[in-house]
Formats: sequence, C-alpha cells, structure tokens
Amino acid sequence: MSFGDLSEVYGKPHVYLLDHKTTRHIRYLSPPLTKKGQLERQLRRARVKRVVRVEIFGDFAFLLVKRYPFRGRR
Repeated sequence: MSFGDLSEVYGKPHVYLLDHKTTRHIRYLSPPLTKKGQLERQLRRARVKRVVRVEIFGDFAFLLVKRYPFRGRR
C-alpha cells in the first residue's frame, strides 16, 4: 500500500484526514510528522486505503482519503 508523494505534508503542524466523498473529518494528526514513515504509520492506523488528494493552506494540510470498509464484530 503506497500513499504516493506526501513530501509537502511533512513538517506541517496541522494535518487533517477527511473522507474524500463527504469531506467528513476522520482524524487530526497533531505532532508535526517530520520523519519518513511517521505519517505512513498514522495513515495505516486510520485504515486508509489511498490518498485521493492533498490540499495545503499555509500550516494546514488536508488529506482527502479513501478508507477500507468498516468491519464490525464478526
């Protein structure tokens, strides 16, 4: 699972994960993710399948993402 080029997101103080269809807020990643792999680890934890689009406004980065379907209790 690769998330494409996320180089412009590294070091941003505010990173938000939003649903790519509804733009519903999923998660806020607070610490500035500077090292390679930190951001990818957070995306895997949030069950992100792929990053559809990256929007950047100053210190804010919004990742519009597609997630794996929710699996409840079996």
